[in-house]
Amino acid sequence: MLARNPYTGVDEPYTGHVPAEDFITDVMVPQMEILAYKYSTDIMWCDCGAANGTADFAAAWWNKARAQNRQVTMNSRCGLAHTADFDTPEYATLSTVQTRKWESNQGMDPYSYGYNRATEPSAYMNASTIVRDLVDMVSKNGNFLLDVGPRADGTIVQEEQNNLREAGKWINAHAEAIFNTTYWFITPEDSTGDIRFTQTHDAFYILSFKQPVNETLIVDAPIPIIPGDRVTAVGIESNTSLTWWKSETSVLNIQVPHNTTRAEKYCWVFKVDYRA
Repeated sequence: MLARNPYTGVDEPYTGHVPAEDFITDVMVPQMEILAYKYSTDIMWCDCGAANGTADFAAAWWNKARAQNRQVTMNSRCGLAHTADFDTPEYATLSTVQTRKWESNQGMDPYSYGYNRATEPSAYMNASTIVRDLVDMVSKNGNFLLDVGPRADGTIVQEEQNNLREAGKWINAHAEAIFNTTYWFITPEDSTGDIRFTQTHDAFYILSFKQPVNETLIVDAPIPIIPGDRVTAVGIESNTSLTWWKSETSVLNIQVPHNTTRAEKYCWVFKVDYRA
């Protein structure tokens, strides 16, 4: 049986068969060891939950990583839930902030992690959904693992490419509100469900899925802002300070110019800069 390399066009013999009497000792653990020691993976991402050899493998791997002064991590599907570093809900998000790290894994295709020729182009996850899911998960201390299933020749459906690039533009412009941030421990969102929060040591970020109405963004959740803090729009070329005030009931109001509102889509992001 031959397999054709999609990149070189060369036929290659099938070498995937592994003689095995015991799946755990002859297949599973050796494959984990190859990933850990030959490829020096930092993340052991399993998808098993029955009998396994993870305990002995993990002990040796962690000890070696420690001796190398390396940080490694293991997900919740390697068969040892009590030693897992992060949980892995599938095609789902969580409703509240989790102090324990988690990562939702989803596919661009709503039905399959691989390529599905029956999937209509319009059914692939669009840029708006990618951005919304990413923001929601990060605000709740989660990661977003997004799968792209290629065709047999290695190419990716054009609709998927378009949606990924479109979402990537938004992510690139608003990266500071996503990467290297953490959750707001008071609440991940406001009462409307349209606003999320992230923060760093130096700033607090307000991410709104809803466009500001009448040039004003209203935030009714308690957030860390005091007189003197500077508020700006993230992802906009202008770095102009925005006028803000709190009502008698401590509801935050941010005045957002019309041109700033129109310059965005998917999610409007505002930064409260503590260093101002």
